[in-house]
Amino acid sequence: MPQFDRAYKLGALILECVCAKLLETTAGCPGRRCLVPGAVPEHVDCCEGQLTVNILRGYPSFDFPNPAIGSITRNNCEDAPYTVITYAVQIIRCAPVGTPRKAPTCDKLDESAFTTMIDMDAVRQGVICCLRDTDTITPVAGEPFKWVLGDQETYGPEGGCVGSTAIVLAGLPTCLEC
Repeated sequence: MPQFDRAYKLGALILECVCAKLLETTAGCPGRRCLVPGAVPEHVDCCEGQLTVNILRGYPSFDFPNPAIGSITRNNCEDAPYTVITYAVQIIRCAPVGTPRKAPTCDKLDESAFTTMIDMDAVRQGVICCLRDTDTITPVAGEPFKWVLGDQETYGPEGGCVGSTAIVLAGLPTCLEC
């Protein structure tokens, strides 16, 4: 199976796992959920909510998760043992907005902050539970699959949207076909 075919399938699995964790929260999993290339689309109706897993980049690695600098791949089994895929897992929801003369109430802002924090935890737990489940992951990613859950930053409130983005690095073994 080609590397980026596995990368796509792993991204879809992460999306499914995170959505399952979000379903356990009060706010639930947004109806709009997508696996997308590159950055998140800018024009979103965030009041509907959106969960995305973005495939940001891929690179060879001898020492996961570090990039193999200056490496020339002759074939999968003579060079870097991993292709590292960088995913961004983003959840956005509607943020309270005021009017030109009146800011949103502190209660509304507090409620939005609490939902954002619960969402952030659900995203992290969804990724962790999904990627440590070797029975689920190994058929998609292969052995010896490696992963790191990186930084998670908040987004907004901008354009009436608020949320977070978590970075996930997955090391897909390159020598499955050898």
